[in-house]
Amino acid sequence: GDDANHYLGATMAMALGAITVFLIWIQQRYIAPRSFTTVTGKGFRPNVLDLGGWKWLALGYNLTYLLVAVVMPIMCLAVVSLHPVWTAEILPDQMSFNNYVKTLFWWRPDPIKAATNGIFNSFFLAFTGATIAMILALVVSYMIHRTKGFGSRLLDFLCVVPIGFPGIVLAMGVLVTYIQTPIYATLWILLLGYITRFFPYGQRNISSVMLAISEELDQSSRMAGASWFTTLRRITIPLLKPGIFAGWVLLFIIFLRELSISIILYTTGTETLSVGVYYLANFENEPLTSALSMAQTLVLLVCIYVFRRLAGREALTA
Repeated sequence: GDDANHYLGATMAMALGAITVFLIWIQQRYIAPRSFTTVTGKGFRPNVLDLGGWKWLALGYNLTYLLVAVVMPIMCLAVVSLHPVWTAEILPDQMSFNNYVKTLFWWRPDPIKAATNGIFNSFFLAFTGATIAMILALVVSYMIHRTKGFGSRLLDFLCVVPIGFPGIVLAMGVLVTYIQTPIYATLWILLLGYITRFFPYGQRNISSVMLAISEELDQSSRMAGASWFTTLRRITIPLLKPGIFAGWVLLFIIFLRELSISIILYTTGTETLSVGVYYLANFENEPLTSALSMAQTLVLLVCIYVFRRLAGREALTA
């Protein structure tokens, strides 16, 4: 807008980046050198912590959190989405699924073509982005934790830097950098922004598991005559499966609901679900906004359930 101060915004972003750099330096200086290895070649067995009587307090705390932070907001969205007009009163005789039909099948606001367009785009970005990011995260994590030297430490440092910048600031940087390239006004610039911003989350998921795996296993495999690729495929990746799976699902969920980057980089034809929710909220239509939000929530829940079933229990406990 006319009141926007891009110079001040850039200064604040750089200040956040400086704080992030300082905290990463502390982490690498005092925490990274410590050993967190738990999976070794010497009869590894995990320990289960018995909370005793405190388990009921822990259970109550978690149930209360789920009720307040998850169940109640979703129930409120569901109730509002069933009303033609929300008047802050629950009117059972007026409830219907018309808002879902309007939102998902024939609603056509001026700013974006259709919410259904956002569904396809969001799924494409979430699936493709999470897959590419986790492949990169696997390679980068292996280089960081299985190679020595300044290069690996520098790579570890650079991987975390994007976390220190707000998504909207990073999106502006991506926009300015690639506005004259063929990927501008396509889904690929959104994909690039997503991966740049959230890659550290996937990389840290794999790194946390890799830190717990002793290098003895790799060394034993190499001594037995296995190649680097065979060791990676037969030993390292199976042990990293929980981190890979958790990181992929986390990124998929983040990409499916991401807004701050999308609102800067999207154009006509590249809208996402979250962009649709944003514009519906601007139209001050609470029932339609709630309907699209509920659809997005249900999509996320179904995807998580399907991924857990397809991956199998061993993906989480390997």
